[in-house]
Amino acid sequence: MPKVRFRGAELRSITGNMEEGGIIYRLHFVATLSDKVSEVMNWDVLDEKGMLREGLENPKLTGILRTDQITLEPNGLSGEEKEKHSLQFEVIEVSGFQAITKKGDESREVYLKFTARSNVSFSPAEKWWKKWGQSPCLCIADGVLQASITEEEEEEEETGGTTPDTPETPGEPKKRGRRTKQAEFFTEEEKKKMAPASVE
Repeated sequence: MPKVRFRGAELRSITGNMEEGGIIYRLHFVATLSDKVSEVMNWDVLDEKGMLREGLENPKLTGILRTDQITLEPNGLSGEEKEKHSLQFEVIEVSGFQAITKKGDESREVYLKFTARSNVSFSPAEKWWKKWGQSPCLCIADGVLQASITEEEEEEEETGGTTPDTPETPGEPKKRGRRTKQAEFFTEEEKKKMAPASVE
C-alpha cells in the first residue's frame, strides 16, 4: 500500500456531524502539494515548475485514500521527541482533495486542502491541536487509493450527461457517467480487496 506523506500540513479545524451509523468527525488540513504526492495520487495538475497547469484554478482533485489511521509528526523534532509528540489517529479515509493557491502569496506555492474522516472520539486530536495548534507538521497516511475519475467524466457529471451505454428512460433522472481506474502500482490481489468506488 502507498504511504502518502503530506508535508507542511496544518490542522485547521475539526468538525462533527451526525450521520447514519453515528457521529463522523472531519479533520480539515492544508498542506503543500508536492510533485511526489501528485504522482502517487495520479494528479496531473502541476507543470515543470511545480505550479498549477495553465487554465486550472483551485481544481478539486479526485481519489480517496482508504486507511485506518493517519500520523501527525510536528516539524522540527527528532528521535524520542518526535515519537513522544506524534499523534496516531484512527480514520476511515482521507478525501476531499483540492489544489489551491493563496492570494497575495508571492512564492505562488500550490497548497492542498483535504479532509480525514473518523468515527472515533476526536479527543486525542483535540489535545494534540491544543498543544501544536496550526503549526506545520508531517501528515502520513498508509492506505489504498480507491479510485479516480478523469476530467472529462467529472464534467459529464456536473452537466448531468449520460453514458453511451445507459440511454435515458422517460421519467427517470439522468444517470451520471463514471468510470474508475486503479493506480498501476496495485497488485491484482489488492485490487480484488477494494470496495466499490465512490467519490464525494
